[in-house]
Amino acid sequence: NTRADGFLGTKELQWHNDVPYLPSPYLVAALHAVDVDPDAASTRFVSGYRAYESLPESLKKRVAGMKALQVRQRMSERANRLVDLEAGDLCTVHPVVRTQAGTGRPYLFVNENMTACIIGLSAADSDALLEELFSYLYAPDAIYDHAWHPGDLVVWDNLSVQHARGQAGAGARTLQRV
Repeated sequence: NTRADGFLGTKELQWHNDVPYLPSPYLVAALHAVDVDPDAASTRFVSGYRAYESLPESLKKRVAGMKALQVRQRMSERANRLVDLEAGDLCTVHPVVRTQAGTGRPYLFVNENMTACIIGLSAADSDALLEELFSYLYAPDAIYDHAWHPGDLVVWDNLSVQHARGQAGAGARTLQRV
């Protein structure tokens, strides 16, 4: 956020998985704290497993088999929509509920920033259902808030875990993304 060659600057980053618009999104993501001041912005994390497990049975049944359109990120501070895409941008349809390979454990795979819509629903119904799912994903008691220290390395399952950041502010926050 303070370096001239910085990628994101100080802008807020909404909840997201990295590159969910690819047919095979990254399985793992990591951030390494290169230079952080004590007052640097934290990174928040939420679990798609926890969110799915907290859904009422009626909502689990409702979203079973539904698919969502994931679009390339053009905006970081608001939801990305089809109208934001440019020629050649990728977008992919993924299930709303995915299962982890190996365990079969279900998790929500929709996010605030790059899930454009739920396929087959009107725009209003899609937005309403996404907001309902987000209320479970981003519930205040479901958020882990990581305060960065120099040298920290945080590694997570990019498919089932989402991350976000508020305004970065003036405190130096240089992280390497892997």
